[in-house]
Amino acid sequence: MKRPGGAARRISAMVRKEFIQISRDKRSLGILIFLPVFMLVMFGYALTFDISESPVAIVDEDQTAASRSLADALFQTQFFSPGPVLQSVRDAAGILDSRKATVVLIIPKGFSADITARRVTPVQVLIDGSNANEATMIKTYTEQIIGDWNAGIRQEFLNSRGINLQLPFDIRARIWYNPELKSSIYLVPGLVVYILMITAVISTAVSVVKERERRTLEQLMISPLRPMEMIAGKTLPYLLISLGAAYAILTAGYFLFGATIKGSHLELFLVVFLFLLGGLALGLVVSTVAPNQQVAFLAATFLSVLPTILLSGFMFPIDSMPWFLQWFSYIFPARYFLESLRFIVIKGADITAYWTDVAGLVIYLLILVNIARVKLNSIFR
Repeated sequence: MKRPGGAARRISAMVRKEFIQISRDKRSLGILIFLPVFMLVMFGYALTFDISESPVAIVDEDQTAASRSLADALFQTQFFSPGPVLQSVRDAAGILDSRKATVVLIIPKGFSADITARRVTPVQVLIDGSNANEATMIKTYTEQIIGDWNAGIRQEFLNSRGINLQLPFDIRARIWYNPELKSSIYLVPGLVVYILMITAVISTAVSVVKERERRTLEQLMISPLRPMEMIAGKTLPYLLISLGAAYAILTAGYFLFGATIKGSHLELFLVVFLFLLGGLALGLVVSTVAPNQQVAFLAATFLSVLPTILLSGFMFPIDSMPWFLQWFSYIFPARYFLESLRFIVIKGADITAYWTDVAGLVIYLLILVNIARVKLNSIFR
């Protein structure tokens, strides 16, 4: 006859054993504690889609106050900085090839005279397109800045003629959630997903395989532990460590990048908890089929980290992917978790806005826990 509370004592003993093993493995301990914040700092500062101080080379064939005013309009923003001053259009190719400038502004001779005579004046902008994302943003910024400068010239001409032209409508755009358009605010939730995949899936997969390689798994199999008790004992330490890592990342994101949590902390804890349980269950499933730690690491990386980077919306928008990849991304929980995090952290929305993503995490968790239970039951027999 089993004593009341026997399962709790067995799970507690298993948890203590796991914490002792983790504390003795200095490499794993370093990965679990220091890697999350380190990766946040590295990715947060190195991985950015913002354009800042992009060098602009000027070919000013007109050399007038109007041509200098147009060039200064670019440099009065944070997006562009003065680059080399070129004497001829022929020098533009070499400057773009050497990356001494990403933009070349070519102002033709007679620019000021054409403006005074109210003639159409061709102004050419050459952009380095080797980085498509950067080139697209630069094109947008230059068109907007030059367009605003052009509108100012037009308004001056109308004012000089005493014409008060009222446009039929007035567009005033207001950006919500991330008014400064900082890419770091957008990337922090993705980094949480990416780093938690490492701490949860890979660490759990390797830890169980390590038991098998050291031949201590057989001792657990002949102990009074049941399969579900073993699952709880193996996953609870990594669950607690991963929860700590998640909040450490979010705290560092707040102090380093100003990424505040605008939504409910309770809902944030719920989605993090569901995602981590699913990730830990995936790690257990991998550990039951991997023969050694190397295979477990590679399999866990293939099943978790790569889909997180490629198919979650972290690095690449899912809507821009081919339709079959969009459907394929529904298999992986990182998609649901990342969408939930962005709703909570960036938008401050409540669960009614992302309940389908929470449902996806719950379904994924139930499937993986049952697979892990069946696989461990087969091992214990």
